[in-house]
Amino acid sequence: MRRIWIVALAGGALLLWLPPADAATPTRLVLTAPSSVGVGEDITIDAQLVTVDGRPVPGAVLTLSQVGVVGQRVMQRVKTDEKGAASFLHNEFTLAHLAVRVAFAGDAQFASAAADAEIAIAGVEVPPAVPMSHAPGLVVKAALFSVLGAVWITYLFAASCIVRVVRDGRGAKGGETLRRGRSSAITP
Repeated sequence: MRRIWIVALAGGALLLWLPPADAATPTRLVLTAPSSVGVGEDITIDAQLVTVDGRPVPGAVLTLSQVGVVGQRVMQRVKTDEKGAASFLHNEFTLAHLAVRVAFAGDAQFASAAADAEIAIAGVEVPPAVPMSHAPGLVVKAALFSVLGAVWITYLFAASCIVRVVRDGRGAKGGETLRRGRSSAITP
């Protein structure tokens, strides 16, 4: 809850904002993680949650998440001990690069905090983005160009017919249709 005080002075007013006395104590997370490991090896991530003046925050729930291009995936949750410390254990088999975030959501007494780490995983085979064993042969290329050419010829023919009809002014107007160059009225 914020407290706002308005003090009236001669000729104007002065607005003061004072934080409440029960504001959450600022915190920080300190991470220790390896910079690289082999595929399948144990990855130990140690975290310590402390206040900005160094006092440990015991009993806090820390969340380990994998950070990726499309967001985060929660991997584990652990409570801190009396020293504000917690450890996470993970094994990676599929990613060549693991980005993780340890976060404390905060509570009424302590403010939120987060810290990130990046770990290289040696030995993970990353497949090419577009697996192609060989370049298409001459027959495949000829077939593709033939199909594409036929499609474009069809488009050109349709466009030329439309241009010719518009140019000659033979479009259907006022309830009339075209029949061999002569128009006939449509009767209901």
